[in-house]
Amino acid sequence: MASILQVEQIQGPTSGSNANTITIPSGQTLSAPGHVIQVVSFDTTSSQSITTTSYAGTPIAVTITPKFANSKIYVIAHANVYHNGGQRDVMVSLYRDTTQLSPGAYGQTMMYIATASGLVVPFTITKLDSPNTTSSVEYRVKARLDSAVGTGSININGSQATITAMEIAQ
Repeated sequence: MASILQVEQIQGPTSGSNANTITIPSGQTLSAPGHVIQVVSFDTTSSQSITTTSYAGTPIAVTITPKFANSKIYVIAHANVYHNGGQRDVMVSLYRDTTQLSPGAYGQTMMYIATASGLVVPFTITKLDSPNTTSSVEYRVKARLDSAVGTGSININGSQATITAMEIAQ
């Protein structure tokens, strides 16, 4: 039979080396499903030309090492895309290492640039992933053109792109 301890408040010691701290002993685990265990974020102003019809890496990437194999990783990436060929598509997709996480042939997000007038289009990708590992994983935005006409760019003109990975306890 399991025991239940019910309390209103837990307070750490008020003095000493662990003052105002509640510690979990080595080898023990505190289970609190749904809380954020860790956050890793990366910002960049680097841009990347896109000239291929195959997905290629961009500088928008972050690496996280989950503390628990059953954790979920919530990823948010934001940047912009541009195409100088007029009425061409630039597709962007989120990858975990070499695995494409976005559904379908066009990826999770597809940007359609309607004119050659220098239109810059912002995009955001979000994904709740289950990598099932405690080894480091890289989340990276990759991009491609719909056809080999013109050149696309991701994160053009020194704007800031951000990617954040949050480990969520289960």
